[in-house]
Amino acid sequence: CVDDEGGPCGMSEETLDYFVSRGLLPRRDAAEMSWSHAVNSRKSLAEALTGIDNI
Repeated sequence: CVDDEGGPCGMSEETLDYFVSRGLLPRRDAAEMSWSHAVNSRKSLAEALTGIDNI
């Protein structure tokens, strides 16, 4: 993914606002989040949700 200036895409402002508005992020900083990719099974989901850094 590339942005309008040819750089890498980042998190959309709306996505960041969503997590901040629900108290899931202490401040408006996407670096506070971690993501789990390829969570396509119950086992992967359980591992992602019980990890030390999760949203």
